[in-house]
Amino acid sequence: MLNNHTYKNTTKREDEAQQNLEKAQDAHKRYMMNACPGDLEEAIEYYITSVKLNPNVAKSYYRLACLLYEDGQISLETAASQCLVAVNMEPDNINAKLYYGHFLQLMGSYEKAKEQFQNAIKLSPFLSSRPRLILSLNYLKEINETKFSFMKFSKFLYYFISGSIMLISDKASLSMLQAHLQKDFTIFLVNFWGDFFEKIKANTLASKIYDSAIKKDSKNCDFYSKKGDLLIKQQKIKEAIKYYNKIFELNPNDTSNIIKLATLNQTFFKENVDEAINLYSRLLELGEIDGKIYFQLGHLYLQKNEKINACNAFKLALKESPNNPYYHNSLAFSYVNLGLYDEAIEHYKEAIRINPDNEWTSLVCQALASIYFEIKNNNEIAVSLLETAIALNPQCEEAYICLGDIYSNLDKIDEAMKYYYEGLNINPDNPRIYGKCGIAFWEHDYVEEAIIAYNKAIEINPDYDIAYNNLGVIYLDGIGNVKEALRLFNKAIELNPNYVLAYFNAGRASEVHMNTNDAIKYYQKALKINRDTGELDENEILTRLEHLFDE
Repeated sequence: MLNNHTYKNTTKREDEAQQNLEKAQDAHKRYMMNACPGDLEEAIEYYITSVKLNPNVAKSYYRLACLLYEDGQISLETAASQCLVAVNMEPDNINAKLYYGHFLQLMGSYEKAKEQFQNAIKLSPFLSSRPRLILSLNYLKEINETKFSFMKFSKFLYYFISGSIMLISDKASLSMLQAHLQKDFTIFLVNFWGDFFEKIKANTLASKIYDSAIKKDSKNCDFYSKKGDLLIKQQKIKEAIKYYNKIFELNPNDTSNIIKLATLNQTFFKENVDEAINLYSRLLELGEIDGKIYFQLGHLYLQKNEKINACNAFKLALKESPNNPYYHNSLAFSYVNLGLYDEAIEHYKEAIRINPDNEWTSLVCQALASIYFEIKNNNEIAVSLLETAIALNPQCEEAYICLGDIYSNLDKIDEAMKYYYEGLNINPDNPRIYGKCGIAFWEHDYVEEAIIAYNKAIEINPDYDIAYNNLGVIYLDGIGNVKEALRLFNKAIELNPNYVLAYFNAGRASEVHMNTNDAIKYYQKALKINRDTGELDENEILTRLEHLFDE
């Protein structure tokens, strides 16, 4: 039995708790109407105080859980557990069951959620519009996420129609809807009809629904997301990004939206590389530590030619997923860019080891073969890797081209031509292969054959600057037709104004043609460009210029 003093203190605390609860409800209502962060903070503070003063009021728990979850202060699971406290505290409280069911539904626990909504209906069979409408939404989500069931669709219709009818006479529920569920119900209708029109390909009608919803509630991210997703389906990428950007303004912590924005900027707008980097970095700031994010960042840094940043990003990707062959491959590529060939070899080998029997692995074998051929001068290993690449993908023309290059370098013209022709069998319109044939023929004194090969390459690709230059060399050094050689060199320069070797060769041709002034101009141009590119031995150009000035 309580003494008088204790009774008075208890009553006082309960009164204070009730006052704080009323203040919390007022602030909660203002927040729902105006979406003001200050009102949200105020409501949370009053609810917390109410619970401290009187921990036996169920309403304080489920409403506080709802606001704390919306503010990102607690997890979905924690919010559900707090609502369960309210349900256990007041088993006949319909709203406690509705809130608990709501969070269970968000967690994907549809059966448990349905149980709560059905229990709420049993508590008030004739004044149960809200639990019926929410239960209908539960069935609709199940239908959208799983295989269509006529039974579930029938239940959706039953609860939706009965709930809608009851809403007319259920004044208490109608009032609560206006203050609490109206927003959710609007979302439900928008999603339902929008999805329906999208499914029947009536995209114009779906678009109008989303536009109308955005106009009525300009702060609802779900509507912007629906509109953006629809625009993606219609291949209207730029327009879609505008809507996703609006979501980012309203909620910069929405990771799923950030992923959409980052992916779209990276895929469709190469000029937005910095924006994509910032978005992926934002994901990391939000705790979304994932190898995929580092992997995408690595490729974006490669795009910016930030070689060290790219390398570090791929390392972090591998740290998260050590057995991902694609991450090993990208890290190897970044090492090649840095001239760290031994490290590159290590990771290319690891990529092959992890994924040995894949068509993609054929490309890895080729990349590794090029290091052994061009850097390590190990033709034997290079040939073995290329043969493996062909075994994995017999249609891989690049592997045949590389084998042709190796045998041409070994002065085995017949073997080289065999592999070049294999490449042509796969792709008879590849001008590069004809160019390779031209080099092989020219280096082995098959002048006429070389001319035919280069002319074929030019026929296929009239803008093939290298073919014009190399054909010019044949006319200059092989045939002695200086006029035609100059024409071909100038054509190569026209197609590529920074083609150092073409300027150098045009200078040589001008020398032979006894046109000193032109020769000097060509060499000077070659020298200027070469100081940025380093393609040629600068001393050779300078020697020729000095010789001309001495004349």
